Amino acid sequence: MLCAPRTYSDYKAPIVFVLVSAIAIKTIWSKRMRMHPHVLMWFGIFFIYGMFWTLIGSYKGNPGINDSLRLSGLWVVLYGIFVSGLSSKRSLIVFVKIIMFSGFIISIYNIAFILKTIGVIPENFITNLDMGANIGIHSGYIQLTAHNIGTLAFVAPFIFSLLVFSDEKEILGLKRRTVIIILGLSIATVLLSGRRILLINIILTPAICYILCLNVKSGNEVVKKKLLYSTVTVLMMGLAMFAYFTFYTEWSISDFSKRFTGAFEEEARIEQINALYDGFTEMPILGSGFGRGVIDVVRSEERPWLYEMTYNLMLYNTGIIGILVYFGCLYWIYRTGLQIVNKYPKEKMILLPLLVGMSSFLIANITNPYFGSYDFMWILFFPVAYINSVKLESGTFGSI
Repeated sequence: MLCAPRTYSDYKAPIVFVLVSAIAIKTIWSKRMRMHPHVLMWFGIFFIYGMFWTLIGSYKGNPGINDSLRLSGLWVVLYGIFVSGLSSKRSLIVFVKIIMFSGFIISIYNIAFILKTIGVIPENFITNLDMGANIGIHSGYIQLTAHNIGTLAFVAPFIFSLLVFSDEKEILGLKRRTVIIILGLSIATVLLSGRRILLINIILTPAICYILCLNVKSGNEVVKKKLLYSTVTVLMMGLAMFAYFTFYTEWSISDFSKRFTGAFEEEARIEQINALYDGFTEMPILGSGFGRGVIDVVRSEERPWLYEMTYNLMLYNTGIIGILVYFGCLYWIYRTGLQIVNKYPKEKMILLPLLVGMSSFLIANITNPYFGSYDFMWILFFPVAYINSVKLESGTFGSI
């Protein structure tokens, strides 16, 4: 799911079936569901949110209702099952290591793909996997559209914040030097991909770390110093890459700047914002229901209810009440996560990077409908899984 999202579903589906079956058998055998009451309530609210606006869409005959039923119903239930199955801290730490490893794999694959395309390495050096990879070489940037580039919107900020919030010489068994190399490769891949929203995420990551620091009671001064050092290190890495491309390739910083600033001026996105807002004003309280687009602007002939501007579409589909419920669920993750960090400072090393990574991905989701895919939804539910494990481990309320 991390390294090959939105593809190879024929292989993933049987694995999901086996996992769900194993968790179900374990739950029935032990006669208990390893989910904290607060987390169960959160999933209940999130599920009702999805189903309520799916029913509104169904009542109105919206054409994309089947997509909504799968995304807001089936996938939420599946992830709820996964959270109950991944309830031990040990399992979650293994998954965190997989996240770090995926950053290395995604970076190596895409850098090799770019080098193969421009003729630096032989054609048969790597196999073209089904990643939807396309590449365009321009004077000011390279544009790469591989599916797994989106995963770096979480992974790169996550790894950066691991370095900031960890006090150990080794991070989950890896030397800090190794983690820095993985981070450098991830940032290089983001820069080479030409994905502007991901570059914005990298730039904003230190600010997100700092904001979270302000809500943590202990260890702030040390973290702030490490944040400064880490930010300077990343900045120097970026400047070194810019200098290399400027002096040793035909890369143009002026063309790159035009490409970057153009992200805020694209006519297609402005049209989406205006059309969706006009649609929202017609049904501001409950919205149009899921599975419906606007007549004025169509981005996909096959699925005309989908748009790039995710939160504008959400406001149009669910209205003021729906957007408040959705962001209320997100607020619970942040509030509970920070409460846990302040009560159990040792959880800072993992939980704060998860919140940083999720924040970054939520920003990337503004102009890219990543959460419309099963393979990216784990980024929303994994922090909930970690919160669930800590609450169960603390034993304050027990499990149900």
